[in-house]
Amino acid sequence: FTTGSPLPDGHRPEPVNCAVLSLEDDTERTVVPRLKAAGADLDRVFILDGIDDLDADGFQTRRPWRMPSDLAALREFIVAHAIAFLVLDPVAYMIGGADGNAYSEVGAILTALRQVAENTGCTILGVRHIRKSGASDARDAGIGSVAWTAVARVEFIVGRDPQDESGQLRVLAQSKNNLAPEAPSVAYTIREDEEFEVGVIVWGGTSSVGARALAADQGGPDEMSDRIEARELL
Repeated sequence: FTTGSPLPDGHRPEPVNCAVLSLEDDTERTVVPRLKAAGADLDRVFILDGIDDLDADGFQTRRPWRMPSDLAALREFIVAHAIAFLVLDPVAYMIGGADGNAYSEVGAILTALRQVAENTGCTILGVRHIRKSGASDARDAGIGSVAWTAVARVEFIVGRDPQDESGQLRVLAQSKNNLAPEAPSVAYTIREDEEFEVGVIVWGGTSSVGARALAADQGGPDEMSDRIEARELL
């Protein structure tokens, strides 16, 4: 998005400003090296590692972003820097003291966040962890309330290709789309960048593996190998 490079389907977007709000990965050791390895234009990337605030004693401090209390500040930042694409990773960490399993609480926060996206024209991507036990429906694969899926207009799921014996092939599949026809799944692998010592996504072609198959098959490489061996035996 920052360079106008081709997307997996071949479409070339206009270069835009992007922002990353990451609470799990270290900015200098992980986020920036990944961006460099991916060839991003760092002049167009804004990393939100915290928000300035006052502590209980009135001293200036820097704390993690929290929704919905910081929504106004987030909207101001998006407008001020013309952010067209914002990544919240992970989005569940930013809901403050709200119950992540309560539909009403999660739904209210996400609806407010969606209004920020609609008012600013910024696409907001919220990253959410999925349950290790798997699910029969991809829309139920994520941790927490179903509101995470219900309020979102488009949802994707990523996972290892259960048909790939090497365990290296992964798939990006669409599990929900309220805005357009569902897009085909896309295969990809992750290679190591020797210069920056981080993983880099290498896109492949389309895949026949859908969201349901990814949601039902969430084991690690060892578990996957056991399943492949059992399938071959049967």
